[in-house]
Amino acid sequence: MNTSGIFRILRYVFVILLIASQANAAGPLRLKLSTVTSNVRSDAPLSLNVHLDWASPELVEGRLELACYDGEKLLHRNVGSDVALFAGDRHSRTILPPMSLSSDLSTLTVRARFLTDTKEYDLGSSELRVPVYWRRSFVIGVLVPKENSGVAGSAELGQSLRLDQLGGNEIPGNQLVSIPSEITPDDLRASGLGLFSFDVLALTRPGFNVLTEDQLDAIGDWVETGGSLLVSVGSEYSPAQAKFLNRIAGVPEDDPGMLTDVDGLPPGEPGDRRDHFRMYRPGLGRSVILQAEEKADTTLDLREAAAHLWKIRSKMQAEFSHSGTSGQLSKRLLGAEFDQFDDSQLMYSPFQQVRLAEMDSLSSILLPDNVQSIPLSVVIVILALFLIAIVPIDYYVLGYFNCRRFTWLLLPVMSFVFTGFTALLGSAYLGSTDYRTSLEFVDLTNGNRVIRNSCFEMLFTATQKEVATELKQTLYAPVNLRRSPKMDERNSARGLRTSDVDDVSFDTTNQPQESESPPSDGNMPASFTVRQKMGKWSPQWSRQTALQTERAIPQFDLDYITTTWQQSPELLANVEWQRSLHKKIQTVLPDSTVLIFTQNQIHDLAPGEKLPLPNGQIDSPKSKDQQLMELVRKACVRPAVGLFSIVCQISPNAAGDFEDLSIVDSDDANQLLLVIVTRQGNDYVVFRRLFHKGS
Repeated sequence: MNTSGIFRILRYVFVILLIASQANAAGPLRLKLSTVTSNVRSDAPLSLNVHLDWASPELVEGRLELACYDGEKLLHRNVGSDVALFAGDRHSRTILPPMSLSSDLSTLTVRARFLTDTKEYDLGSSELRVPVYWRRSFVIGVLVPKENSGVAGSAELGQSLRLDQLGGNEIPGNQLVSIPSEITPDDLRASGLGLFSFDVLALTRPGFNVLTEDQLDAIGDWVETGGSLLVSVGSEYSPAQAKFLNRIAGVPEDDPGMLTDVDGLPPGEPGDRRDHFRMYRPGLGRSVILQAEEKADTTLDLREAAAHLWKIRSKMQAEFSHSGTSGQLSKRLLGAEFDQFDDSQLMYSPFQQVRLAEMDSLSSILLPDNVQSIPLSVVIVILALFLIAIVPIDYYVLGYFNCRRFTWLLLPVMSFVFTGFTALLGSAYLGSTDYRTSLEFVDLTNGNRVIRNSCFEMLFTATQKEVATELKQTLYAPVNLRRSPKMDERNSARGLRTSDVDDVSFDTTNQPQESESPPSDGNMPASFTVRQKMGKWSPQWSRQTALQTERAIPQFDLDYITTTWQQSPELLANVEWQRSLHKKIQTVLPDSTVLIFTQNQIHDLAPGEKLPLPNGQIDSPKSKDQQLMELVRKACVRPAVGLFSIVCQISPNAAGDFEDLSIVDSDDANQLLLVIVTRQGNDYVVFRRLFHKGS
């Protein structure tokens, strides 16, 4: 056989092997992965549709593994719960922690495998569009039943609620986008935590009519945690719908029946007498109930309602109420007015996320009092003694005894002795005990009912180990307190030219990742386990967001404050009333700090002082208590810079930062926030209750 014949046979064998390997790779199992919405919200949990197609009559059991990459950087790995596959398609949903890309030229690559006891099925990879961290991407979910999908009207309703069109001018898409996405009732989970991927939710009349009671309860939970909802209704409601409308209107649960105005809607905010819709503030959220002819739902002017849902600052909201537009908002959205940002951050867009400098103090706040780092002076002394031991002592002492031949033995011995001494000293300062401490924000509503619990936790171990944390009905996100200023600079510079950038020197795709989200097993938020690989004395931080808390809730009545405040607006300045409230709280929570946030000032009820609201300047508190109070103040009322010069609050996102904890509008004289800061063991708990006149 000649050489050409041999090569021809080898070529055929190669082709056959290639086809066989491809067939084996695909196998009887195929995966289709997609995002629930057409657009993905920035810094929010990533909701995915998972379709597993099993083309075999045999039963197979296993777990789906999803590994998310930005280029070659592993961002997160999740191994789902056990599932059993029969012949046909199995549809499920999964939620992953917030993720963002380092470059707008890349996509999120999700590599999937199905793991059984005896075999691994390689399901290939999927490419998903996820926002880069410096671009604001908002999501408006428009609920439409499957049979009404694509019907004229739902798209127009979503377009009328877009934030980037409220100013009347188009905003560059590389800075801010708010895109409506049509969803079906099947896309709504029976848990409010499943809605954290949305900024605004709009329920069309057909969509509202087909929702189950569990889905209505989930939406009500989400709105009270800070979500924004518009619901279009008719003139008749079922008992479950009436209960839901009462709830999103902020009517207390112990109020009997449906509270209605002359048009059949629950009374709205003071002075709210519009013909077709009412605006409300239930819990921490916003809602609008729209009542009009179904065909007219998309022809109404909803700009004022949209401004209310996006939590536009009250000064701009007042302009919408009077004229239907806001000049201040138009200028801000066009970027005509720039704020004085923190000098430590390189900003190119007025809407880019502004990281609180006070977050850096979270480590020292949560570090237990009996744990402290080795002082620099002690380190210098140890280093000086080591140098003395290996230089003068080595030379003179060994020379005196004529033993300089042991010089090369003395150096490793001294190194071993000083290393051991330093390790012992480190154990004395840092301890040999593992610690799990937290700063927890517990938001309350009528009757001291918990509506949101945001727990920022620090895990600190004395040895290198893997720590497994089991969580249920919770959203998890890592908190990175070590973000490199250079990385911020690269990302910001990257954003200056979006996809038209010629110079790609700022692309960090192939660079080592600074921190990785810990892998997880199970299905978030229902039940899952987070596995953290801990280094010795190297703390890791995380955020855990839930709709309840295991902590005991203070048993004192706060509901009377709204009524008393409405009857006597000057009451807040009354020193006797402040002392009475402070004494009442101190009886239940001794040694707690009580603050009242109002327009442009903060009242500290202990010394009776008035403090200014936080601004964008960096303060330098030194003690742990000072750092804690500064962080709490900045978290409750965000400095009016960047996006927060337009809005006072965003819908909850459960991300590893403090953005969605801001709930105070410093321009609103009708708003009051009561904050109680207390310590429980090594943990700090911040109870918050928001009041609004007319709510």
